[in-house]
Amino acid sequence: MLLTINEQSSADRFSASLQVIYSRPVYGSDYLSPVVDILDNNVQFTFLENTQIDFAPERFTNNLSSVVAFSMPTFSWAWTVTPIRPWAAAIFMPRPRPW
Repeated sequence: MLLTINEQSSADRFSASLQVIYSRPVYGSDYLSPVVDILDNNVQFTFLENTQIDFAPERFTNNLSSVVAFSMPTFSWAWTVTPIRPWAAAIFMPRPRPW
């Protein structure tokens, strides 16, 4: 995930672009195969230096944590649709959350 700040319109207001990239290694090589590459050029959020970025799934706290949390399922989706050996899935695949 790459967040690039494009503009700071005030002391706490930012415009940015967000790129979510996921690649997986190709068996027996050094090559990484791209699975997901999403670019959002219109991300706006407020942030004050030295403030905590909190996330609560049941409520909105701030735009920055919500944008990042919205992008995270992309990694989970990309991980589950890529081929993986059954023994590796048992070790590396996270268990689904009850929410």
